[in-house]
Amino acid sequence: PPLTQEHRKDLAKSLGKMAEDAKVALRLARRDANEEFKKQQKDKTISEDDFKRLEKEVQKITDKFVETVDQKTKAKETEIMSL
Repeated sequence: PPLTQEHRKDLAKSLGKMAEDAKVALRLARRDANEEFKKQQKDKTISEDDFKRLEKEVQKITDKFVETVDQKTKAKETEIMSL
């Protein structure tokens, strides 16, 4: 049976929750990586410059994947609503 408008809205809402969960997971991974870098810096395994560089690199990667999640979510939401 075809999807009703109400069911489509529910699917879009569920999709939004899944996307937010994915972004939270990405931010947690970023936090874990940064904590590891801080630990290595404290132990003098990496320099201050390396710490800053790694921190920025992880942020760029996180931003890239958050943007990807947003784009895919928007595309799928549009697809759901237009079926």
